[in-house]
Amino acid sequence: MSDRLDDGAVFPGDGAIGDAPTDSYAFAERIVYAALENARRQFEIEPKHWDWLLCFVDAVERENVRGFMAARPFTIRYGYQRDTNAWPVIGLTLAAEKAEEEFLDMALDLGVKGEVRRQMIDIIAYSDNPNLTLYLYHWINYAMIAHIEWMQRSILIDPRFESGGEIAPDPRLLPETCYLRRMQWSFGGIVSVALPMPAPSRDLYAANTTALVNGHVGRVTGERT
Repeated sequence: MSDRLDDGAVFPGDGAIGDAPTDSYAFAERIVYAALENARRQFEIEPKHWDWLLCFVDAVERENVRGFMAARPFTIRYGYQRDTNAWPVIGLTLAAEKAEEEFLDMALDLGVKGEVRRQMIDIIAYSDNPNLTLYLYHWINYAMIAHIEWMQRSILIDPRFESGGEIAPDPRLLPETCYLRRMQWSFGGIVSVALPMPAPSRDLYAANTTALVNGHVGRVTGERT
């Protein structure tokens, strides 16, 4: 059996459709989600990963950590988490996105301008126990590093760790008994060309988007006068 943590990872989707570009922009959140879910599965199949993750502690503590994590299984979700009944949780959120480079993509002979963008993805460990949050944070770090090569094969450009640290819970959203650790990774990706669409018709230019016009919100219908 291979010791590689990314052996079971499979890129979601079946590639290009028709004449669509093959280097289309992958959803980084889904790639990260797949990597973390695969890591959870591989940790169950190959216990050696626990030894690598916890190599600096003795065998007794390694078994205690494994038992603690098994007794408090976590879920992986998109978005910020507020359901305390479901903790521990690993949440994936888009912290920021920006353009890095612009180019003209002539793949479809359209001359449509595209760009290389970099996404900043926050991976946040939520728990009501400080030790469990600590373990989850370092588990995330191990899982992400082990999948860097696979993420590059999945069309993500230059996956890299950006920062990490503790987060104080917002009392308006989360209780004080919540412990949070955030890890941020960034990924580049090529935004593929989009198929051109016809120009909007004049009836789509309604300025008021709240009033009802002919039974439709902000929509003007009927003949022009």
